[in-house]
Amino acid sequence: MLKTLTLLLISTIIMASTQKVSVQLEWKHQFEFAGFYAAIEKGYYRDIGLDVELREYVDGIDISDEIIDKKATFGVSSSSLILDKLQDKPVVLIASYFKQNALAFAVKPEITTVEQLRGKKIMALPYEIDHTSIGVLLKEGGVKSSDYTLVTHDFSIEKFRSGEVDAMSIFISNQPYFFDKEGISYNILNPADFGIYSYDVELFTSKELALSNPEMVEKFAVATNRGWEYAFKNKKEIVDLIYDKYSKAKSKESLLYEAQVVERLFKTNIFKIGAVVPELIKLNAQMYAKLGLIKDGFELSELLNDYSFDNLKESGYITYKSENILNEQITGLSAYEKSYLEKKKVIKACVDPNWMPFESLQDGKHVGLSADYFELFKRNLSIPIEVVKTDDWMQSLEFAKARKCDILPLAMETQERKEYLNFTSPYLRIPVVLATKPDVAFIADFESIEDKKIGIPEGYSYNEILKKRYPSLNIVDVKNAKEGLEKVRNGELFGYIGTLASVGYFFQKEFTGELKIAGKFDDMWELGIGVRNDDPTLLALFEKAIYSVSDDEKQNILNKWVAINYENGVNYSLIWKILAVVGLIALGVTYWIRKLSLLNRELENARAKAEEASKTKSNFLANMSHEIRTPMNSIVSMAYLIKKNITTQPLLQYIQIIENASNDLLSLLNDILDLSKIEAKKMRINKSDFNLIEVLDSINNITKIKAAEKGLAFEIIYDKTDEMHVYGDSLRIMQILSNLTSNALKFTHSGYVKLFVNRLSNSRFRFMVSDTGIGLSQKQIENLFNSFTQADESTTRKYGGTGLGLAICRELVELMKGRIWVESTLGEGSSFIFEIELEQSRPTIKTNTQSGNKESSSADEKNGTLPIGKEQREALFSKLRSAVASRRPKICEPIVQEIEMYDLGEDDRELFEKVKKMIHKYKFNEAKELLDAE
Repeated sequence: MLKTLTLLLISTIIMASTQKVSVQLEWKHQFEFAGFYAAIEKGYYRDIGLDVELREYVDGIDISDEIIDKKATFGVSSSSLILDKLQDKPVVLIASYFKQNALAFAVKPEITTVEQLRGKKIMALPYEIDHTSIGVLLKEGGVKSSDYTLVTHDFSIEKFRSGEVDAMSIFISNQPYFFDKEGISYNILNPADFGIYSYDVELFTSKELALSNPEMVEKFAVATNRGWEYAFKNKKEIVDLIYDKYSKAKSKESLLYEAQVVERLFKTNIFKIGAVVPELIKLNAQMYAKLGLIKDGFELSELLNDYSFDNLKESGYITYKSENILNEQITGLSAYEKSYLEKKKVIKACVDPNWMPFESLQDGKHVGLSADYFELFKRNLSIPIEVVKTDDWMQSLEFAKARKCDILPLAMETQERKEYLNFTSPYLRIPVVLATKPDVAFIADFESIEDKKIGIPEGYSYNEILKKRYPSLNIVDVKNAKEGLEKVRNGELFGYIGTLASVGYFFQKEFTGELKIAGKFDDMWELGIGVRNDDPTLLALFEKAIYSVSDDEKQNILNKWVAINYENGVNYSLIWKILAVVGLIALGVTYWIRKLSLLNRELENARAKAEEASKTKSNFLANMSHEIRTPMNSIVSMAYLIKKNITTQPLLQYIQIIENASNDLLSLLNDILDLSKIEAKKMRINKSDFNLIEVLDSINNITKIKAAEKGLAFEIIYDKTDEMHVYGDSLRIMQILSNLTSNALKFTHSGYVKLFVNRLSNSRFRFMVSDTGIGLSQKQIENLFNSFTQADESTTRKYGGTGLGLAICRELVELMKGRIWVESTLGEGSSFIFEIELEQSRPTIKTNTQSGNKESSSADEKNGTLPIGKEQREALFSKLRSAVASRRPKICEPIVQEIEMYDLGEDDRELFEKVKKMIHKYKFNEAKELLDAE
């Protein structure tokens, strides 16, 4: 009886100490809200004193009004939340989860463009057409409401299956699963594939609550984010939870499908879970402006001031001191956890003995970021952490396998390591970069370095990940970062892949000016604590310990070890040195340009001598390109590293000025050196097979953002049935198109910029960049393609530039056996047109004629297939990968038919059949993932 009363008393105290809150969901229970289920189930809300109730959506309710009227504490809304804000509803965005809206059109397989929806029957909600991205998709495709028949949505696929409708709105997070299961053929028209972005699953509350109880709001957001991290790491467990506890409306199989897609929509390789990104909010608002729901020209900074919870804190509306919000829980360990730690006595850790600034063993002492985190963990857990000495990282992994150590303080989760370790949530997210020699051009992705030797330390998780994701990468194992960078410097390796922090650390210690960061990728090195997988209590304790560290403490540790060598303040001398070097180089370039100009004037009457001098100058500059670029690349790299680790004004502004000026100067140097190479006959056209569509996609990605910033429309128009696999210099074509489109954007203030591509014959293409800009007079056109020439002096003063870009374009076009010209009307716009030779690339068929294969060849031919060699197989699958990337069935089909002629191995045949099936269903993204994972 006494025990019962005691238990009742304890439960009453616990219930009294928790605050009841409710969350109004925007739809029915499914994986779309997995983070909330996980946070409830794992006790994350309970740990912060909240008792959370989740409410399913009910027809007819307005979610924003539910929150504002205090019928619910928090709400989950679609991207339309910003509409409520712009209509002066007092809502505050706390966290943004889906970085891409899941709404799209499922259409009949023969429909591949938006324009083909004219005259069709579309099943969708009127609200979706008027308020979401699929409405913008129709509008930008020129499809008006009078062009199609809108059918009332019944949320079933039967009308699509029977042919009663040609298209229907779907959520790509779950509904394609049912199409595939039923064997229904379809294609997807996804607004995101057309550059139209909106977002979903927006966590918000009322402005009143955000101001009156900000501590609780922030605690709730952090606990929810923890829930999402757990849900993505334990999808099957959360699927079982949803099915068993919340709803059986969907099968476990369909929920698991949804889980995979939802994680992709979060884009966790780019964004932190729950991150509110101002640029994305602006794109979302622009979408509603296109729908005519809000006036264009809104001021984003004003919108964000009291819309984002983070901005409310920064602007001073919220004045509470945001310290670590779980600290009270970590100090209040349960009786079982305290008993566990008393028995444990000491925690043994294995570290990487040579991975600065993250961690190292120096004279037997543990130093680096992880050592500083250990001090905080020991403070919060009140238990010593002993570092076990190892010779290298591989030995640390072996010790962890053998249970000689309990934890790895900084480790990234991989499939192989999960066999002996569990992992906490990541507490360090560091960008992945590529370090090379200074003369290497910027590298945007891993595909562009497949033929280069790339170093990465043996045993590192990213080594394993890259080998699986990019099997054609030539990865060379090195002992550690220092050895990898030394091999790059010595020319043994093309580049070294590591974290921004570790590469930056060695740059300032040993490699200043000798190497540079040539590429920064979207991938992040996510580091958590690896805990032996036979000790779940220890895992839970370190999970709590991580969340007990405040953001300020994290930033202080990061600044201490990653910042550019300032201990008692900012190293102003370094900044002034950089400024001085930039100034000297700028003076040097100005001096050379001025000197060359004067030389040309003096030798005007001696043409032969002038040409000889010009040739000498060009040879000199062409040969000196490495020496001129090297200091500038070093400055750009160092400025980038400083910028990453300075958060205070006005220092950040100074670094931005250095970075902008350096990039402008580097661009000018590149133009001068390119022109000099051309004049010295050192410029070469390097031809190879490539897919022209990939070049156009790159131009689209670069130009569309810049156009949107100026309020301009940008479009690339070409015949999508044309064969676009060609033989030529893709880099130089990209350079010409980038120059012409950038010029068009610069001189256009309203209207549009369009790029037209026409195939004139099998081997000749015409490109035309048209704009509605300021236009040119006939007199201005005459000298437009000459070096150092612009329309007139007023143009140079107003718009800047050197007048080199078009001269380089002309020379490059002529090197590709083409011609370039301009058609323009002053005040109306211009069209820059060039034609070049581009031969059509064809698959090369090789037959094995060696006598040893005659018997098998004969057998294969009897079976209707041909034998295939390793090199030929790789060439064909490479072409298939490029064709799939084009998302054009007519490009894929010839390659599919060609591969079908050959006798593939069992694994290759299975992969090929899966890819072929995806292509026939127009599921190009899935096909690409299969080929990339090969």
